[in-house]
Amino acid sequence: MTETAIRLDAGDTIAAANDARVTIPTVAPTADVLADQVQRVYQARLGLATLEEALAKQRATFEQDNAELIRQTANLKMLVETEETVLRLVTLKRYAVSQEKDTGPGVGVRIEREVTIDRAAAFAWAKTSGQGLELNEKAVRQIALATANEDGTCGIPGATVKSVPRATIAKDLGAAIAKAAPAEPSGA
Repeated sequence: MTETAIRLDAGDTIAAANDARVTIPTVAPTADVLADQVQRVYQARLGLATLEEALAKQRATFEQDNAELIRQTANLKMLVETEETVLRLVTLKRYAVSQEKDTGPGVGVRIEREVTIDRAAAFAWAKTSGQGLELNEKAVRQIALATANEDGTCGIPGATVKSVPRATIAKDLGAAIAKAAPAEPSGA
């Protein structure tokens, strides 16, 4: 199932596709409204699947019809990358000998600063100086979830865990609709 985490309140209006607007009902929707919306999503997904399949067929046909051109392009791209690598090496070799940054037409050398870090030493410094530390929210969330109590408290000061309802939609709405449909009476 696909999960959507959006907070909407009754009466909120959201933008939808093609500049349409959808207003969230102020009362709980009836089963008919919910079933209608399931059908709408199902039909939209069917239409999307049909178009994606047609597009995939068109791409396959294009790639088949243009296989030689695609192959030549890939080969030439590899050649360009190789030649550029050689040009960079030759440029750096010339710079090493001449110390001139402008080594030739269209090429040159730029001096950049590069940092290497001993992680253990840098972390020890960061802890003692208070510099360069960032909160790893992903790790905090994982620890909070792992240590959560029923009342929402957890093992991390300033963090709480609460249960939030999230809407899920089955990937295969057709099967869900078929399963929910009333059984056809059998012939007498």
